[in-house]
Amino acid sequence: MRVITSDPAHVGVRGIDCDGDNPGLSLVRNAEVVGFDFGIYYGGYIPGMVFEHVVVKDQRQAGFRCRGNGVVIRDLCSSNTVTALKIEKDATVTLLDSVLSGSLSSPAIRNEGQLLARNVQFHDCRVTLDDLRNKRQLTDGHIKEYASAKAVSLFPSTGRTLNLPIEDTPTVPWDAGGNFANWVNVVKFGARPNSKKDDTDAIQAAIDSARSNIQSTVYFPVGRYRVSRPLEIGGSVRHLVGFPSTLEPINANGVWPHFGSFAGKTEPVIIRVADGQPVVVFDRLCLDGICDHASTNTVVFKLGSDMHYRNSISGGKAFFEDYTATYEITGPQQVWVRLWDPTWGLAQYPFFKNPQDPAYALNDGGTLVILGVDHESSSQRHTMLRNVNGGRTEIFNVLSWQNEEQVRVFDNQDGRLAVTGLRTETGVTLNDQRKGWQRETRQGSLLLAVCDSPQDDSAPAPVTHLKAAPTGGVWPFAMQLTWDAATGADSGVTGYEVLRNGRHLGWAQEAAFVDEAMVDDTAFTYEVLTLNGALRRSAPARDRKSTRLNSSHANISYAV
Repeated sequence: MRVITSDPAHVGVRGIDCDGDNPGLSLVRNAEVVGFDFGIYYGGYIPGMVFEHVVVKDQRQAGFRCRGNGVVIRDLCSSNTVTALKIEKDATVTLLDSVLSGSLSSPAIRNEGQLLARNVQFHDCRVTLDDLRNKRQLTDGHIKEYASAKAVSLFPSTGRTLNLPIEDTPTVPWDAGGNFANWVNVVKFGARPNSKKDDTDAIQAAIDSARSNIQSTVYFPVGRYRVSRPLEIGGSVRHLVGFPSTLEPINANGVWPHFGSFAGKTEPVIIRVADGQPVVVFDRLCLDGICDHASTNTVVFKLGSDMHYRNSISGGKAFFEDYTATYEITGPQQVWVRLWDPTWGLAQYPFFKNPQDPAYALNDGGTLVILGVDHESSSQRHTMLRNVNGGRTEIFNVLSWQNEEQVRVFDNQDGRLAVTGLRTETGVTLNDQRKGWQRETRQGSLLLAVCDSPQDDSAPAPVTHLKAAPTGGVWPFAMQLTWDAATGADSGVTGYEVLRNGRHLGWAQEAAFVDEAMVDDTAFTYEVLTLNGALRRSAPARDRKSTRLNSSHANISYAV
């Protein structure tokens, strides 16, 4: 898409106008805007918009202006003498893999809101970033990563995103010359949309015919089709197209039940992708059941809903664009999602592995990247994402509006997780478990949350000169602990664990800790252990004497 003002002086208001009520959830990609006051103007109050591979040039006020809510911008290319990206006070922007050029008279990025920038290059820019929120200016020619607010981490962490690769969705060619005669119509093999008959045999016959005749495309005229067993996809088939169309599971009695009634019985797998073409695309086809990715090839899902995706064989890739689905990712699988709205999915697709505490997405040891999430539901209250067993997950720009005190938006269990631009009104924003320790936060607005440990297998250096002293002159006292931290770039220290009488008391990021949970006339012995990012502990440092506080005295005595 190319948008150009016809005025020689580039006069015009907005090239692409995404202002007003409810502009998201949507994906704008491969767009070029030349001229206008603003090349792209993004506003409104529904988040989830994703801009990818966008060019703005020769604007009069700003190349890209953001206000009102969260947005993900990837591969923004700006050629402007004015500011390339202007972020208002109420906006949150994640900017990835971009090149901004020519802003000599104005800063390339002007930020008054929240900004997470990663891998952004600048050419011919006097000021690359003017962060008015933090009163900070940068002139670097390359920003590897910059956050306008400190990352929230519940354990010692890198404080940075995971920098996982973001791959473009593969483009799969149609038949040469656009010859529709080579398309296989499932209706011609006996399928009957919107009827009460079982269409499984007819659809499989159409797929098998395409495989036998080396045809690439099977299409479904508009309507709903009923499937009672998995349809096997493979061979020469690389496109399955609806107009739009839906495949829905039926049981042995020919009845489409609520998905939950399958629990403990035969799972409603309606699609199984086996070995065949390197890439298979499902386009405008709603799969109202389970899709089993049973090969190491690549699958692409576009413009659909209601599917539960899982992989029974690991090592493949999956891409989702504007597709409402739930996910069950196992092993070294790689999945990229552009625009995710899980609002309606779980009502029909609970996880059989954990029916008591289901999640909309489960990443069990795989790699998952999601750009743009909008989840609004008052009736379906479940964990949005569970990341376990070394799973690597990055999610950019999230709204979760579940209004439930006990809901965990993100549940991380010994995995690596980074989330940007999170806004929620739920109870527990993030639950993080590492090696048996568990912590959680209810902070509702986060620019960056990180659950990621530096990979360090060596034990960190211990602290020295640990001291304990009471604070204040009257009861109740608190105990102030101080120590000298290990120094040097190779110290490996990312935090501290404080123990009292051999039991965990708390965590500290700095070389000090205050114990306010004192008990009258009780002796305490304190220990401090340094931690590295992998939660490996140093040898303990101990206070030489135990301390005893007594409310009848204003000082402490030492019990040797």
